[in-house]
Amino acid sequence: MIKVTCGACGAAFTAKPELAGRHGKCPSCKAPIVVPELEVGAESTPAVSVRKTSTKRRSSSSTRRPHGRKSTKSSPFNLAVIIGFVSAVGAVGVWFATQEGSGPGPYTAGLDFLAQGQYDEAIAEFDKVGPEDRLYAEAMEQRGSAEERRAAGLAALATQKSENTYQIIIAIEKHQVDRDGEGHFDPNYVPYTRYMLKRCAQFKKNFPGSSHIEEIDALMWRYEDVASLDNPPTEADTRAEINLRLIMQNPNYKDSMLAVDEFATAWPDQAAVANELRSEIEAHSREYWRLMRADLQQYMQPGEENWQRVANDLATYLKKVEAADGLVASLEAKELYKKATDG
Repeated sequence: MIKVTCGACGAAFTAKPELAGRHGKCPSCKAPIVVPELEVGAESTPAVSVRKTSTKRRSSSSTRRPHGRKSTKSSPFNLAVIIGFVSAVGAVGVWFATQEGSGPGPYTAGLDFLAQGQYDEAIAEFDKVGPEDRLYAEAMEQRGSAEERRAAGLAALATQKSENTYQIIIAIEKHQVDRDGEGHFDPNYVPYTRYMLKRCAQFKKNFPGSSHIEEIDALMWRYEDVASLDNPPTEADTRAEINLRLIMQNPNYKDSMLAVDEFATAWPDQAAVANELRSEIEAHSREYWRLMRADLQQYMQPGEENWQRVANDLATYLKKVEAADGLVASLEAKELYKKATDG
């Protein structure tokens, strides 16, 4: 057995040799301890035994003890100490035994998720490591790291998204609204301006801490006399917004449908127009799929298949169409996506 002394409370106990080097807690004060390595050549702690007192009558000479020699008879107090000592040793052994193999499962899984950048999954795994686990402190440290990395990733994503949105607004102002000072001659000058102002207002709401806020404010001030968001969108306003949302490389069907809903709410007597606009968006989604289907043919040639590219493009299409209320994705696209991902 290995002798162990707690450095916090001074309690002494022993542990099995196979527990050498392991971390644990003092059975007395619960302070962290490390079982020392067994020294080479060191003898194990001898087992404690209790001798039975003989019932035979002894002669007076045999019962006489040398001067100064103490009795070896075990007292109730000594028995209590021995029992307590053995119980402490058993508690340490049981504690280490329960820790062996319990922690590495979720802890290791958490480290794997952390290395892959899957921070939510990593945090969930680290949370499975209980306070009684020998890896609890390390798990909580790694959990904190996962939270910090997740926050940093979300912040970087928000910054990128705000920058992309700002560039879209600047492009709308340059190519649809101003047009080198000739934009006011276009019949859609006011509807395009209103849409640009709508994007500006959304930008300020979604990215209040952006470094472009002052530029957005200046843009809104410059065109405040051309169009106003205080007035409900007209049919021309709605058509202009839909046109600009669908001419992008990745058309935005969800917000296009929401623009129609906004128009229908503002003008309940224009239900026929609203339905016509929805039909036009639906027709655009079908054409979008037709063009994508033709483009994907080059990645599905026998012997030259690129199913990863096919799956990625189809995922984009399905996500955009299925996110829009009222639109139904092509059944062929769904089946082809299943084939691409299964392969």
